[in-house]
Amino acid sequence: MLLLALLLSTGLLFPAQETRAAAKKVMYVVTDITIKDGSTTAKTKVKYKKGFIKKITSPKETQTFTYGKNYQLKKYVDNRKFGEFPGKETRTYTWKKKRIKKIKVQSSNDKNTFTYSYNKKKQVSQIKTHSEWTEEGKKFTSDSKEAYTYDKHGNYIKTIHEIKTDGTLHKDVNTFKYDKKGNVTRRSMTIDGKRFPNSYYKAKISYKKGRVKKMTTSHLIPMGMDGKPANLTITFTYKKVSVKKAYADNIARQQWQLINTSPQLTGPSNGVSGFAW
Repeated sequence: MLLLALLLSTGLLFPAQETRAAAKKVMYVVTDITIKDGSTTAKTKVKYKKGFIKKITSPKETQTFTYGKNYQLKKYVDNRKFGEFPGKETRTYTWKKKRIKKIKVQSSNDKNTFTYSYNKKKQVSQIKTHSEWTEEGKKFTSDSKEAYTYDKHGNYIKTIHEIKTDGTLHKDVNTFKYDKKGNVTRRSMTIDGKRFPNSYYKAKISYKKGRVKKMTTSHLIPMGMDGKPANLTITFTYKKVSVKKAYADNIARQQWQLINTSPQLTGPSNGVSGFAW
């Protein structure tokens, strides 16, 4: 399963400080994700250290997480055995106080640098991307930027991606809808002002004891697919853990990212951040 380790922060980048009184809080974290696509079933297992994701293992993918001070994500490594560019991708994170400043992504085919800006509410307002890659022996570069708009609950409801190609400015707009619990139920896309029907995401979410139990999703992306939507049934299994109360909010945000980036979405909570809140 490709978890776009996206992603993801929802603009609330506040790693909590250690406190002398190590107060504890009981939480539930996802340990198993089962994805059914027609007659095919894939299982993903998630391991933790002190409530934070340490390793995600899928049939053709392994993702590992390394943390620094106050459990700020320091390094993320994704080993894939599928897709157009299988292999190893490494993301290194630079923080400024309590927020991500920059992410550098290196793979066998290209490298990208993401630079973050924030609004007055300390939410991600813009991410600038510089990309370098090699194609048929030639080196290429590109620069783009993506702006984020939020609702009153802190959910990003619109992303605007701008990139100049051959002197022409292109603009992609993604809009998002959420259920009452703040999980993504719909994403739609326009390109250069025109609705793009071949890119969408829809989800029907069921809960048990307040936690996401099952997601029935349908999504289609413009590249890398045969024009048919992927219809998936995703179920989640949890375990109860006791964590430091000072880290509880950040662990909850990382869990949100794990659940909401299981399908292919676009936004600051997935591949860009790689499960950094």
